Amino acid sequence: MCEFAKPFANLKDYDFNFYKLWTSSKADKIRQKIKSCFCTHTCNLLNAMQFDKKVLLEVLGNKSQDE
Repeated sequence: MCEFAKPFANLKDYDFNFYKLWTSSKADKIRQKIKSCFCTHTCNLLNAMQFDKKVLLEVLGNKSQDE
């Protein structure tokens, strides 16, 4: 979820059941909205790239070609 967006729900309203909140229609709507976001908040960009397999494979592939 986007750290710049306003909170869209309160876990208390879902009986403190994170799974119930995560699979709610509200969460689905937020995820659809965020999919089209291309935010380059650089503080988090590197961290996000570290866990993206596609990016890692691309970086590793380019590194081996450079050597």
